[in-house]
Amino acid sequence: VNRFAVTLTHTTGVLTFVEVENGSRTSNWQEPTVSAGGGQIRVSNSGTTLSAGAGEMLVIRFRVSTAAEDQTAPVRITSVSLNNG
Repeated sequence: VNRFAVTLTHTTGVLTFVEVENGSRTSNWQEPTVSAGGGQIRVSNSGTTLSAGAGEMLVIRFRVSTAAEDQTAPVRITSVSLNNG
């Protein structure tokens, strides 16, 4: 895999999107392209190859509202595209 795109949705009011960064498998790739708003996050990135071994392709951070105690906040992957070039 040398390119990916993923779209996620999350519960606004409970989770606030903070950032996306490369994971251990994509640590030598450029910074990901991110579009976020309205409870949806789109992330894409490309590089030469994935680093060997097991690990993450990306890391997504959220802030949890202090008013969200005892609430569930699903994060759903709504689309994924992986490309070998």
